[in-house]
Amino acid sequence: MEGKSGEARKLFESQGSGGSLRDIQSRTASELKALEGKRKAAEELLIVTGSSDEDRQNQGIKDAQSPVAAELHALKGKRSEAMRLFADNSAGKSSISRPPLSYTASELKALEGKRKEAAEQLASNRSSAKRVDPTKESELRSLQGRKQEDINQYVRGDRRSNDMLTELKSQTASELTALEGKKRDAEESFQHARAVVEQKEVLAPPSKTEEREFFQAKKVFDLVNKHHRKRIGREDVGMIVLVFQKTMGKSFALSEIDAAFANVDEDKSGRIDFGAFYQLYKDLYIES
Repeated sequence: MEGKSGEARKLFESQGSGGSLRDIQSRTASELKALEGKRKAAEELLIVTGSSDEDRQNQGIKDAQSPVAAELHALKGKRSEAMRLFADNSAGKSSISRPPLSYTASELKALEGKRKEAAEQLASNRSSAKRVDPTKESELRSLQGRKQEDINQYVRGDRRSNDMLTELKSQTASELTALEGKKRDAEESFQHARAVVEQKEVLAPPSKTEEREFFQAKKVFDLVNKHHRKRIGREDVGMIVLVFQKTMGKSFALSEIDAAFANVDEDKSGRIDFGAFYQLYKDLYIES
């Protein structure tokens, strides 16, 4: 700083005779004054930062008058206020009602501007999100229409399938009923034809009356032949005789029945087939 002051003095002396002397002197005096102020500020800063605690106490009045000391006092005040606020928050005291000291009016105004800008940006984003491209909206409507048409077509097809299935079930049930009736008729016709064949080929009755008697005996024999073994025993014959006693009005003693059974039981097994039974029937009811 002293070097700059000496240089300025030499410049003032060398330019004393040239140009406007008054302008040069005024400008040089201003520069000297500014340089002198900077030198004093630097000295005060050096004194504040380099002195001991005792020197700071001795220079308290001088420090209070300097700009650096004023700034230091302001910083100390802010630090004390911050420490007090921190202590209040730690003790559970509410500090919402007091705004932070670090927020100045300009900072609050700037924050308010940023808040409004963010709100406008959010509203703009929401508005743009609600807007749909007309072409995409048309495609979406077209896809929805196709989807609904497919659903309707599926429902119509499902209904037709159900109707066809119901009709097919009804038709099949009718056909099964008809087939069942035809089956019964065929079985009866077959049994009748088989009986006729047996009657003609094996026994060969000579008349219609004997043919009628043959079928009657065959019917009774089939009813008694529960296990379809084509042979019946003595007890079965006795039961048949009791039935014929009510329908034909003839009764026989047990000895007569035993004699007739023994007459047709050629193998003496106690069981006879239909041919032997028919012969027993004729012996008891036709030829007797």
